[in-house]
Amino acid sequence: MATSIERLGLGRYNTIGLVSTTLFAYLTKNKKLQETSWLWCGSLIVNSIVTDGLKKTFQRHRPNTGDPYNTFDWAGGPKVHESLPSANTSNAFTTATVFATMYKDKKWVPPLAYGLATLVGISRIYNNGHWASDVMVGAAIGFLSAKGVIGLYKFTSKKHLFVVPQIGQKFSSVNLIYTF
Repeated sequence: MATSIERLGLGRYNTIGLVSTTLFAYLTKNKKLQETSWLWCGSLIVNSIVTDGLKKTFQRHRPNTGDPYNTFDWAGGPKVHESLPSANTSNAFTTATVFATMYKDKKWVPPLAYGLATLVGISRIYNNGHWASDVMVGAAIGFLSAKGVIGLYKFTSKKHLFVVPQIGQKFSSVNLIYTF
C-alpha cells in the first residue's frame, strides 16, 4: 500500500496527471481547470528546479544506506546520494497546494489534497527512502513553489506584467515585461 501511495509523488505520474487534466480542461472548455493546469505546470517546474538544485547541493545519504542521518557529500560529492529534499513529497505538495488553493470553495478538496500529499511523505519515511526532515523540507518546497507561482500569477494578471522565461543552451533568464 505504501509503495502505491508514494508513486503519486513521482514526476512521471505528475506529468501524466497534468497532461490528462489539461486535455480534459480544454476538451470540456472548463476555464477554471485550464487556469489550474497552467498554474500546476508552472508550480511543478519551479518545484523541480529548487528540489533538484538542493539535492545536488546537499547530497544527503538515504536511511536505507545504513549511514547516519547527518551524512552529506555536499556539492563536490559523487552525485549518488540525493535524499534531501524528498522529490516525491515536494511534487505531491505542489499538486496539493495548487488544487487546494484553486478549489478552496469546495470544502472537501483541501483536506483530500493535503491528506494524499501527507500520505506520500509518510510512505517515503515508512519505506526507508527518506529521513523525516527530507520529507518536511520537500513538503515546504512544494507548498511554497505553488503559492509563489499562484501569487505571481495573480500579481501579474492585475498589473499588466508578464513573466517570460527564456531557456538557452548557454544561459537561462527570466524577463519581466510591463505593458501600459
